Amino acid sequence: MATGHEVRSQIPLTSGERIDLLVDETVGIEVNGKENHLTTFERDHRKGAVIVTNGYHGLRATARMVFDDWELVEAMVEAALAMHIPFGNSGGGGRLRRRIPGSMRRRRRRT
Repeated sequence: MATGHEVRSQIPLTSGERIDLLVDETVGIEVNGKENHLTTFERDHRKGAVIVTNGYHGLRATARMVFDDWELVEAMVEAALAMHIPFGNSGGGGRLRRRIPGSMRRRRRRT
């Protein structure tokens, strides 16, 4: 990653769980190996949701990606940092509006 980023590890969440890595107090990264994936599938996805509800941009990477494809992990983190909107600043009076990238809702014309 480009120099100048603050990276901390094992950051506590409100659920009592911990984020593996936190970059610039914004991006929470979970690094998972292949072992026990079937038994941790539900727990891992719930933890991802908790990361987001704690105000972080949640990302996942495999241990293999971190060690063998660091350039991809670095690009993923940089992109997440670039597009992150601070928690609670959705502009919708506290409610999040669902936006689908690349799509625009069109009004139907009455005929």
